[in-house]
Amino acid sequence: MSRRTTTFAFAIGAILAFLVIGLHLVWDVIPTTLLTGDEVFYYFQAVHLRQGRLVWFSDSHPYLYPLVLAVSGLGDPAALRTIGVVLVALAGGLLFWLTLTISEGRTEGALWAMSLFLFYHETLHVSTELFTEAVFAPAFAAFALAFVHWTRGRPEVWRMVLLGLL
Repeated sequence: MSRRTTTFAFAIGAILAFLVIGLHLVWDVIPTTLLTGDEVFYYFQAVHLRQGRLVWFSDSHPYLYPLVLAVSGLGDPAALRTIGVVLVALAGGLLFWLTLTISEGRTEGALWAMSLFLFYHETLHVSTELFTEAVFAPAFAAFALAFVHWTRGRPEVWRMVLLGLL
C-alpha cells in the first residue's frame, strides 16, 4: 500500500472515529431531551417554523440555522444533534481536501489539520449541541475550497481583493 493510500485510509478512519465518538455522546451521554442556552431558542424557533409560524425570528442571528433544523423534519433533539455531528464530520473531510490542495499533495499535513480540527474539544462540543457552528463549519470549508480552486494558478490582484473583502 502506498504512503498516500495509507494517509487516505487514516483520514477516513479519523472521520469514522469522530462520528462514533460524536454519536456516542449524542445518544448515550447527553440527556436526549435536555436543551440548554442557545439550544432552547433554536429548537423553539425550528418547531414553530415547521408549523409555519415566524416566532421571534427577528431575534435570530443567523437565520439559516433554525431553517436547517426546521427543514430536517426531525423533532427529537438527539436526532437534530446527530445532524450537527454529521455536518462537522463533513467539515473535517473538506478541511482535509482543502489542506491537501493548498499543500500541493502533502498528505501528512492534511491529515494532521483534519485530526486537530475534529478532535479538538470545542469541535466535539459544538457538534453535539444545537449550535450554529455545525452548519457554518462545512459551509466555510466548502467556500474556502472552492475559492482555492478558483484562484489556483491565477493570482490576479482582483481575485485576492475579492478574497480580502469576503
